[in-house]
Amino acid sequence: MAREFVLDCIHLKQLELRIHMPKLPDEQHFPAHLTTISLTGCRLEEDPMPILEKLLHLDEVTLWYRSFSGVRMVCSAGGFPQLHKLVLCGLEEWKKWIVEEGSMSLLHTLDIRCWSKLKELPNGLRFVTSLKDLTSIFMGRRVKERLSEGGEDYYKFQHILSVIFQREYTDE
Repeated sequence: MAREFVLDCIHLKQLELRIHMPKLPDEQHFPAHLTTISLTGCRLEEDPMPILEKLLHLDEVTLWYRSFSGVRMVCSAGGFPQLHKLVLCGLEEWKKWIVEEGSMSLLHTLDIRCWSKLKELPNGLRFVTSLKDLTSIFMGRRVKERLSEGGEDYYKFQHILSVIFQREYTDE
């Protein structure tokens, strides 16, 4: 159903999908000049990043509540060549995120919210030197300590101009 809709909209630049679909269509089924995509409630079982990162004009990606029900996401080297903003919120089962060196080379804003099962931000983010703003809301206290100045993961983010941590929860 989503494939047919997208194929008929070749000039579409912004797309918001709020539909249950366990798998994203392949990248050739998306409009060629899509700049913004927002997914909510899709419950994707497979990592959406291998498809989304091939959409060459994407400037902004938002994965909202229950858009991804898997545990592992990978952003590959060379992927997301135009991405400036990434928002990840309410991905309840997400545990592992890998960012390869050379991925998201223009990313300047990263907003991660409600990430209770993800225990650390990826080492590969230290190579995203364009990253200027990191906002994290509802992460565990231990994660916050690791990311804060003097913490064991601080080196990954010391190049970021603005780091905002809000509303931590108590973890064990």
